Amino acid sequence: MVGIIVAVAEKILPVGAFAIGVFYLGSLVPFKLVATGRPHDNNRSGWWQLIIFSSIIGGVQLLLLMCIKGTLGENKFGDDPLVTSG
Repeated sequence: MVGIIVAVAEKILPVGAFAIGVFYLGSLVPFKLVATGRPHDNNRSGWWQLIIFSSIIGGVQLLLLMCIKGTLGENKFGDDPLVTSG
């Protein structure tokens, strides 16, 4: 999908394609860090993000996994960041 956007932007404005490419590469690492941390909130392994490669349904499952509320309290990946101490 990003390739299509880059191709269209390149036809419109060659500098636009370069800017989109730089933005894509610059946001790849932060996205992967968040995509790995989100399953940890649900007491799942970060490898769950690879489900997107299984099928279109895998993409929907990943989206749902990213949207559901994390486990309450501590899990095997650490403390609940939403719990307030006091």
